[in-house]
Amino acid sequence: MPSLNDKGRASIDDTPEPGDKESKIRNHLANERTFLSWIRTGVSLIGLGFVVARLGLFLREIAGENKPGITNSLILGVILILLGAAMNIYATRSYFKIYKQIEENRFEPPSFALVGFALSMVVLAILAIIILFTI
Repeated sequence: MPSLNDKGRASIDDTPEPGDKESKIRNHLANERTFLSWIRTGVSLIGLGFVVARLGLFLREIAGENKPGITNSLILGVILILLGAAMNIYATRSYFKIYKQIEENRFEPPSFALVGFALSMVVLAILAIIILFTI
């Protein structure tokens, strides 16, 4: 049964209950599904970053501008690629951390990184809107 430890965090008693092995297996499978979901999102961000960067180049070529340089779409594309890579690194780190917690029968809530990713997506959305209205 879950209880709070001395740090105020949830922990699971060390006494095994009937079906404990099945519960641990379900927890590992859920951890793996979550990991794959984070990886899928990170790869999608990387792909979107490439599309945004290449779309800017394509639009410049259609407009007849052939001068090289750094454009807003290239900057936004690189930011999306870096965010996707950071998300994949975080997902891998989180997967192994939670795997260890499952094996030790304890749980600690996720860190501030989730809020950081959410805020970065809001900032990216604002940047995208600004770029759209300045082209």
